Amino acid sequence: VAVVMGGGGGGGSGSGGAMGWHWTYGAADGSAAALLLGLTGLAIGMAVTEADGAEDGSKDGIWYIWFSVLFAPMGCLLRWQLSGLNGRTGWFPLGTFFANMLACCVDYGLEVVMLRVPLTPLQRAVVLGVVTGTDGCLSTVSTWVVELQTLSLRPALMTRAYVYGASSIVCGVVFGLLIYGVPYWTD
Repeated sequence: VAVVMGGGGGGGSGSGGAMGWHWTYGAADGSAAALLLGLTGLAIGMAVTEADGAEDGSKDGIWYIWFSVLFAPMGCLLRWQLSGLNGRTGWFPLGTFFANMLACCVDYGLEVVMLRVPLTPLQRAVVLGVVTGTDGCLSTVSTWVVELQTLSLRPALMTRAYVYGASSIVCGVVFGLLIYGVPYWTD
């Protein structure tokens, strides 16, 4: 607490000032961490509770969604890290492109696993949780559309939007054909 409250100059001895500001962020960080741990525990508990009866087929449902909740933060954090690549290569949003292509490749790979490997209901729920949670957060259409719109705002540079849009679609389809298609066709 002393490190959090002891920062920065100026602050006075009580209410407000720099000390109050730093303490507020420390309390918010602690509250966020406690909330995160609590919600993670809840998601794990729900996934385990909902899994009871699913192994023998007596329980239907969408209990894999609890695994999606557990795996979603990994996709968010990875996307956030990859967004640092945007702007480093000129006009092409490389971070978003890599995030979307990585999500496509993982999705295709896990579809091959579900196609080729006999999975228990629990294993299938975990795989679907990764596809829905991690990959769903890793790739978003909304960011892609905003970037396409931003690239197309200047009519003289409209071709950049078409290049980015076409490369995203073509690369996604090519990866799908290679990762999903080849094992399917060689079956």
